[in-house]
Amino acid sequence: MTDETQVMENTSTAEAETVVTEEIVSKNFSQEQLDKIVEDRLKKQRSALERKYAGVDPVHYKELVEVEEHKQLEAERLKVNSKKF
Repeated sequence: MTDETQVMENTSTAEAETVVTEEIVSKNFSQEQLDKIVEDRLKKQRSALERKYAGVDPVHYKELVEVEEHKQLEAERLKVNSKKF
């Protein structure tokens, strides 16, 4: 083996040892812990959305959107009809 090959092998060995060490240090979660983390995150997100949309009536909102869409369609029809003449 040449000196360059020896240095490359030593470097590869050192990198492999670092990877193994990092794997050992990484934290493992139990399924219960992971479930709790996800549940807490979803609860936080749900709470934020409920605060954001508090007092909004979905049925009334849908009606408003439908009225607005109807107005836009009528405006487009009038525009198309006026171009025909």
